[in-house]
Amino acid sequence: ELELARLSRDLWDEVGEELGPETVEFETKGGLVVASTPDALGALHAFAERQAAAGVRTEAVERVGELEPH
Repeated sequence: ELELARLSRDLWDEVGEELGPETVEFETKGGLVVASTPDALGALHAFAERQAAAGVRTEAVERVGELEPH
């Protein structure tokens, strides 16, 4: 799944360069994943470790309400 996401991002970057930013509206952004139970939190930590090992920047946050209020 991660490799497919990276390939997709790279292809969109190429299309944006070829066609120009006024034609292709694409911006690489991050995401927020929230665990609602202790078990889910353990699984989320394991997922974050795998992502970090693959070179994805991860960050554990406690102040979710400040970052994503809606």
